[in-house]
Amino acid sequence: MKSVILITTGGTIDADPYPENPADAPFNASFSQTASTAAKELSEIISKEHPDIVCNHIAYSAKDSKNITDEDIKKIATLILQHFKETPDRILITCGTDRICEISQKIKEYLPDLPCPVIFTGALIPLANGAISDGTNNLEQALFTKPDAKADIYIAIDGFFTDPRLIYKDFQQRKFVPKEA
Repeated sequence: MKSVILITTGGTIDADPYPENPADAPFNASFSQTASTAAKELSEIISKEHPDIVCNHIAYSAKDSKNITDEDIKKIATLILQHFKETPDRILITCGTDRICEISQKIKEYLPDLPCPVIFTGALIPLANGAISDGTNNLEQALFTKPDAKADIYIAIDGFFTDPRLIYKDFQQRKFVPKEA
């Protein structure tokens, strides 16, 4: 049986629905007071596609990534370390897309030697927006894509499954793009 740990920190993936026009999306996401939409969606993906996977959910916060502090990042790193004892096959972390690359790189600085892959993911459109959301695809990619190398930090978003240093969010195009060498 495979084991996955999901740590939710907030971000668009768990936000209330946005207007259909991306230009009308709010500057800061707002979150419902109910359980994580990402955790529910991941649970559905697992039950349909891989019921042999056990997923433990840890709700760290419901913050927009712009509001995640260095102290939060240290606490998330500590949470990851605490759960290595459970020997998960991978740890998934949902995060707001504005700072996902920066936050994941800082986690890598705190935890240079990992016993399993740690994959950050999020969404450009909330799961609450239904079929137009990229959140389900990003969660599936984070859960099922095999890393090319050893246990490390990865980002699974917008069609990428890569080292966070190799991509960035292009705010004008509203998508992730590779960094130029």
